[in-house]
Amino acid sequence: MADATERGRASFAQGAWGEAYALLSAADGEAGLDLEDLELLGAAAYLVGREEEAVDVWGRAHREALRVGDIRRAAGCAFWPAFVLLNKGELAVLYCFVFLYMAARGGGRYSVDASLGTRRT
Repeated sequence: MADATERGRASFAQGAWGEAYALLSAADGEAGLDLEDLELLGAAAYLVGREEEAVDVWGRAHREALRVGDIRRAAGCAFWPAFVLLNKGELAVLYCFVFLYMAARGGGRYSVDASLGTRRT
């Protein structure tokens, strides 16, 4: 299915979202996708109107990014489902992704930890 993955990437780059979605979905079903391709599949799913599937795929990408230690990418993968859910009015699920984002990214300069001068372990 490497051929379908390559064709899916090319379709995505050309803006052929439906074709990219179909090819990447097929490749995912056969052999699974790596982190970068999961992100493309999530975006393609969103762009063809399959929001629930996009949220699921981005959730998988988030877990994979955490597994490989790519915290920046994990935060990005948590942002997009939150964006989709916010626009749909799904607040309970949205908050789950917001907290995943915060867990991956950290509290930042305005957090309680920062104001107390402590760090998470």
